[in-house]
Amino acid sequence: MNQEDQVLPNGSPVVHQLLAISQDHSRLLCSNLHSYSVYPVSNIVSDQPLRQGHGGVSCMSILDNDILALVGSGSDPYCASNKVKILDAYQLVILEIELRQQILNVALTHENIVLVTTTRTLIYDFATLHLIREVGTVKNDTGIVLVGSLNNERILVTLGVDSLGTIRIYREHFNDPVLIHAHDNAIQCMALSKNGDKLATASKKGTLIRIWDTTSGEEIKCVRRGAAAVEIHSLDFSDDEEYLCLSSSNKTIHIFNITPINMNSSWLGYTSYEKSLMTIPLQESHATVIFGEERNTLKAFTSSGIAYTFSYNLTDQTYEIEEKVEFVM
Repeated sequence: MNQEDQVLPNGSPVVHQLLAISQDHSRLLCSNLHSYSVYPVSNIVSDQPLRQGHGGVSCMSILDNDILALVGSGSDPYCASNKVKILDAYQLVILEIELRQQILNVALTHENIVLVTTTRTLIYDFATLHLIREVGTVKNDTGIVLVGSLNNERILVTLGVDSLGTIRIYREHFNDPVLIHAHDNAIQCMALSKNGDKLATASKKGTLIRIWDTTSGEEIKCVRRGAAAVEIHSLDFSDDEEYLCLSSSNKTIHIFNITPINMNSSWLGYTSYEKSLMTIPLQESHATVIFGEERNTLKAFTSSGIAYTFSYNLTDQTYEIEEKVEFVM
């Protein structure tokens, strides 16, 4: 199907209001105002999602590629925006939680269901649906939250409560969080490394990306995307944690080396932060990017429904589009 054929019944082009990657990087979760779909990241085939359903969705989460959490959105929602429905592999609703406020994000782990509202992060026991912890946050209109694990202990990353640029990292029992003043401006985007030992943060200014140790809360490195303010749409660590990639509203992908620099460096001012090793242009201003399974590859998924696989060479600053697939609802 050609991109120009992807239109709604009223003739408007299909634009994905939700593009998310599952925690294990195996699934692409996407939705427009009228339906939702789940695709395999490794082998997207146009018009062949693994799962799909009717109704607009604002946020989704998937666990073990089977259990799917959905929150409705739009003029034709899957469900109310203050309700999360948990579906099994057969698309049957097995659990529901309803709040008084709109749910802005949902995250699933084997032990917990995490829901985010404008000023709260709520942690439920998956088995009993009991609310086990409620965490207040600064205003969180985009529902920022992360779940992961480190050394077989759960990690929960939320926004702070005292100022816009702060974050809190909770461990196994969600007590005594590590507090980090990450940025002077409000947080826009965060990502955990695969092992859970590193956290990347970007503010709404989008010029500096900071890398943190999730145990100590110490800053490992800070890199500079550029001088002009942009919106950071996604961040991702390579499996070896040597590199970080990001996508932004200026239609570019950046790749950074995030190994610690010599702390005795005498650089000052603008040049004291390392810049990206290379950039890759995109045709669209909104995309989600992750590192591919093979070394020196990236995958990018755009809001208009195009999946790219890039190969790149950092030494000679070259890249190629290895694959381009259109995915539709």
